[in-house]
Amino acid sequence: MGKLITADEAAAILGVTRNEVYIRCREGRLPHYRLPHRSPTDRLGRQRRGRLRFDEAELLVWLEANKGGPAAYRRRALATMDAGSNVIRELARARSGEGQ
Repeated sequence: MGKLITADEAAAILGVTRNEVYIRCREGRLPHYRLPHRSPTDRLGRQRRGRLRFDEAELLVWLEANKGGPAAYRRRALATMDAGSNVIRELARARSGEGQ
């Protein structure tokens, strides 16, 4: 295990807010560790959750593997759709040229 970093540091590496880091961890989409809290319960007897930490090396590997994400998929899909519509336009022009 490499250097453990906080959620704020992970957010800075990923270029997102700290809240987005917490959301991705809750959804299981981001590799993380939960360290035990010093006191397992609060003064009302409720269970405390530990603090999140991230292995910096694992986070960088994850970032490289998930580069782009949904926005990149959308851009690729739109580019494919644009290319497809250009083909359709060219076919329509060719057909109209054949009829003359």
